[in-house]
Amino acid sequence: MIVARTAVKTISTRYKQALRRNLSSSVHLIQPTVGSFVALEHPLNSDLIPHVGLCTLTFIQDGSVIHQDSSSEKEQLIEPEEVSWLVTGKGVVSAQHSSTEEVDGWKLWIALPKKYEKMEPAYYHSPSIVEIPNPRFDTEVRLLVGKLWGREQRNIPLLPGMKDLFVLTVEFKTNSSFWTCPQAFPKDAQVGIYVTSGKIQLNDDDTTVLESGDLHVWNNTNDTDQKLLDLQGVLPDSRCIIFGGSELPEPRYLKGSLCSSDQNKLDHDEEFAFFQGF
Repeated sequence: MIVARTAVKTISTRYKQALRRNLSSSVHLIQPTVGSFVALEHPLNSDLIPHVGLCTLTFIQDGSVIHQDSSSEKEQLIEPEEVSWLVTGKGVVSAQHSSTEEVDGWKLWIALPKKYEKMEPAYYHSPSIVEIPNPRFDTEVRLLVGKLWGREQRNIPLLPGMKDLFVLTVEFKTNSSFWTCPQAFPKDAQVGIYVTSGKIQLNDDDTTVLESGDLHVWNNTNDTDQKLLDLQGVLPDSRCIIFGGSELPEPRYLKGSLCSSDQNKLDHDEEFAFFQGF
């Protein structure tokens, strides 16, 4: 199914005003969630953003940004082909300011397992990604987080309960293709496809064209008779993110950029109230 762009770019108006920023133009709420992925920020927002109960993954396609967060005084330059991974845990405020005139990047919001929602914040930066050879189809495939096809991103540690999570990017040349069998993904993994630029064709029962800003949820059953995930670039230099993992055992609730498995805590907990008033 395709989640319409107008439907996924929504956020609490009250909280947006409290933060004094227009998040609705860049944050795509993933509803229902895909695995533990709850939102996608594209383009990047450069303002200070409070986060609770999440991990965030930032990837820059063009340009560069400087990452800062309240858990450390250290600044980190993030350039293309690098991965930024922030575990917000019990709460952190972060910002990513552009250090070049133009920046093209995105950020995924991933709900933490319930057991780790109150952990101390942590930040990881990987100066490299894992290239996945794909010479037959003239596409560039990069693994940013997780483990697929016997290759693993070892610079980004995943918590227990997140071990089957994965994120990869695919860049297409004109009419180039990417395909994989369902068994390549972890068993029972939910899979999302988001187009960051250009136009991509999904070859399934009904040929589907996805444009920049479109989010598609692929029904992965891991059945041996299920068709391949088959994507084809329609425009040169089209790019997409493929991400997924197992469904969370409990539902997740978002209030702005704060996430919890407990709706009552979001509404009444003093710690959440502090970040809401930031």
